[in-house]
Amino acid sequence: MVKEKEDEKKEGSSDVLELRLKNIWKEKKYGILDTVQKATPKKQGDKKNGVDVLELADSINLSPQETQQLLRVAIQELNANIYVTDNRVYAHRTPSITRGTHDDLFPLKEIAVTGISGTMNGLRFGVVSDTHFGSPRTNVPVLRAAYKYFEEQGITDVIHAGNILAGNASRQYPHDRVTVALDGQLELLQKNYPNHPKITTHYILGQKDRDFVNTKTDLIWEIEERMPENFKYIGMLRADIIFHPENKKPFMVRVSNEKQKYTFGVSYQPQKRVDSIAGGEKPNVWLSGGSEQVWESRYREVEILKLPGLQNQTTEMLDRGFQANVGFCVVSVVPLEKGVEVYAKKMINLSAGPSVQERGGPIGP
Repeated sequence: MVKEKEDEKKEGSSDVLELRLKNIWKEKKYGILDTVQKATPKKQGDKKNGVDVLELADSINLSPQETQQLLRVAIQELNANIYVTDNRVYAHRTPSITRGTHDDLFPLKEIAVTGISGTMNGLRFGVVSDTHFGSPRTNVPVLRAAYKYFEEQGITDVIHAGNILAGNASRQYPHDRVTVALDGQLELLQKNYPNHPKITTHYILGQKDRDFVNTKTDLIWEIEERMPENFKYIGMLRADIIFHPENKKPFMVRVSNEKQKYTFGVSYQPQKRVDSIAGGEKPNVWLSGGSEQVWESRYREVEILKLPGLQNQTTEMLDRGFQANVGFCVVSVVPLEKGVEVYAKKMINLSAGPSVQERGGPIGP
């Protein structure tokens, strides 16, 4: 009986210590991260040699043992992008702040495509965009339905094409006004974003998210501190994902988030962007978020898919005569000897009622 009480006391004190260390990390993390990043060598031959744990302990007024425990909690519990070797602290390489390039972000495998018999080697993944957490128009039920559908379909990877948060308040359209600041938007994200352990969400930060990116706010850290490990950052405004199928040419899937422009023709903006790219830099597949307007076509050998969003009709869209396409997508990509074939199943107009519009098949002219 005495031993059980002692064990309970130790466990309780351990929990208190961990909570205290988490609060210390939250208060001092930006200073610690800045110091560690500046002391981490950027290339071979760089004379920088990390931060000594004893020196770090002195700078944050903790004992060496507490500092080691703080680093353990920060790395293991809070996913801090640092590591410790020989009592010295270093920063891992972080993704580019403007864009990311990734090789084989998730594996190719045998997939079944709607309307085609048998299986083919390729990619099959979910796509969501424009959740706008903090907006009064965010459609959480459809977001949850999307992830439930992905799980039922055996999809293990989802791409979020940006505008996770609602950004700063709109002055021009008061009925769309965001009434919660960054902390409130992050809380809504944490509370409402579906967590399916078997699904990894790879996200970019969009135009609205960029409202909060400045020297005082490390938005990536703020998001990753609240979200589970399977919610992974891949770039800001754009990410290029290069896949290397066996015995075939590599191909690129580009994910981007465009500034919201409701032009007369929905196809105008993506076509102009493709026209401006040199031939060797063109992606094979381009997933474009930001407009919440669905459009798809093969244009100049690029398979373009403008994505639906997860925010209902806004007064700005109504004022400009556009209906929000609320929904999500499942995209299959099959590599060919030259280029790829893309099959997009779009679940759209879900806010109008319980029925689902499904359109599948290869993207064509």
